[in-house]
Amino acid sequence: MIGKQGIMLSRRFASAVEGKELLLRNDAYYNRLNRNDISYRLQKKGGTLEELKLFATSQLKEFTEEEKDLVNETVEWFLLTCKENGYNLPPLDEIVFVRSTLFDEFGASGYSSGMQIYLGDELFLRLKSDDEQAKIKFRHTLIHEIFHCMTRSNPDFRAAMYRVINFEVDEKEYEFPDEISSCILHNPDVDHMNSRAAFTVNGKKTECVMICMCPPYEKDGEGLTDLLIGFVPVDDLSTLYSLNDISDFWDVVGKNTDYILDPEEIMAKNFADALVYGTDGRSYPNPEIIQGVLDCLRK
Repeated sequence: MIGKQGIMLSRRFASAVEGKELLLRNDAYYNRLNRNDISYRLQKKGGTLEELKLFATSQLKEFTEEEKDLVNETVEWFLLTCKENGYNLPPLDEIVFVRSTLFDEFGASGYSSGMQIYLGDELFLRLKSDDEQAKIKFRHTLIHEIFHCMTRSNPDFRAAMYRVINFEVDEKEYEFPDEISSCILHNPDVDHMNSRAAFTVNGKKTECVMICMCPPYEKDGEGLTDLLIGFVPVDDLSTLYSLNDISDFWDVVGKNTDYILDPEEIMAKNFADALVYGTDGRSYPNPEIIQGVLDCLRK
């Protein structure tokens, strides 16, 4: 589908049946999951990947016509905003929207995998209040997830966006020892662990990879309440630092968002802010990051 403004963003809506087929083909994501990932999502110890897939497919739903209209109106707004401001979007394959409760992903508003964007109950329930902020949040979430699709399919775009917050992308993925990889909480929006930034650790600049971690799953019914951000030096992948060990973290990534699970998420939030609010629509602790996003889109 081409936007009314002439900018291409092909998209369609999957039925619940097709959504199941698409979800079960997301091997790149599911094969990354460790025991903790599965246990927290199923809220029980000893769960299997097959159980998680069964649970995830049971959450899929049909879009209502009203929901489809909301998505299409938001995408059209996004395309018009890009046209009016001279923003150049990287090329994208067709995006497929899939409807779910998303209880299999902690009740999230949305997430992406490949060129699929999964939208959850929480996102649409907010809109029933007819609150203006709910409409803005809906717009923000869709643009956030479209950003993930753009970085996933356009490595150069991803690298340019990451540089706005001082991260560099390497060709090779970093592979961590079991004692670290078993604690990582994987995020479907984050495909790669191959970016690094220079942080100050014990007074010394150290190139580190950021990882999102969680405590070991201990008790059935336990929810996810405690996320930790770790930093692994690229020249010693068996060493782990905490956020408390980094003296200049906020200087490196900026303070526009506290959604700091990964550079991918930090930039998705800044990207959505830049498109929804622009440079003048709100006050930012680090407006240069928002300007950096818009500068990338004008190249």
